Amino acid sequence: MAKLRNIFCLVLTFVLLGSLFAFGGVAYAFDPDTSLSTADTSFWGESAIDYSGICVATAGDVNGDGYDDFLIGAYRNDDGGSDAGQTYLILGKAGGWTMDTSLSTADASFWGEHGGDRSGYSVATAGDVNGDGYDDFLIGAYANDDGGSGAGQTYLILGKAGGWTMDTSLSTANASFWGEHLGDYSGYSVATAGDVNGDGYDDFLIGANQNSDGAASAGQTYLLLGTPPPPRAVGGEVYPINKVTVLMPWIGLAVTLALGGVFITRFARRRVRS
Repeated sequence: MAKLRNIFCLVLTFVLLGSLFAFGGVAYAFDPDTSLSTADTSFWGESAIDYSGICVATAGDVNGDGYDDFLIGAYRNDDGGSDAGQTYLILGKAGGWTMDTSLSTADASFWGEHGGDRSGYSVATAGDVNGDGYDDFLIGAYANDDGGSGAGQTYLILGKAGGWTMDTSLSTANASFWGEHLGDYSGYSVATAGDVNGDGYDDFLIGANQNSDGAASAGQTYLLLGTPPPPRAVGGEVYPINKVTVLMPWIGLAVTLALGGVFITRFARRRVRS
């Protein structure tokens, strides 16, 4: 038995050392104190004082082509109005990456709805919130005033196979979520939560760091559960509706007033577009 134990220890040591050597080999690919001038690609902001790169994140695979995509926020960009902010979507690809690429060549971009919104201060993948096989993503605009001065707003963009364009207003987002109160700064941070309730739909988080419901500027974080897409009309067309939703987390629901009726959903504001 002693010999067997010794052989076992020798084999285990070899395996562990092999793992360490392999780990060391990977580590050498990224050395300490490496200049970013050696990066594989880089992206410049379109204009002075855009502050592009204030937030960057994976978008997941938004167009279902098998390549992951990513987001770059530029919250001081003025294309949609002074400090409206802009977020850029870069689609993954097998090659052709180059240094010093202007973000004006991005595959898609999204402007804040209004001057001063500072959209793109936070960006994140949402995962696949509606279970259609495309990853979706979030853009936060913490200074947006649609729900009240500084209430903030977060936009949900659903993935799709194509049709991505530059200079798209966030007013065309698939859904958006207002802060509860003035000065909440909702959307200051956003993130995927994964599938927290195991229903097959990814869920996501919205932070409102200045919310005072618990105490002055105690902050509040909201969990939004993923949900299947809305029912379709005869002929397979999505009903185009305009609506506004009031978020009521204290009862766990949101009430949506829309053309054609009142809807109770788990999304704080959903705009379905054809």
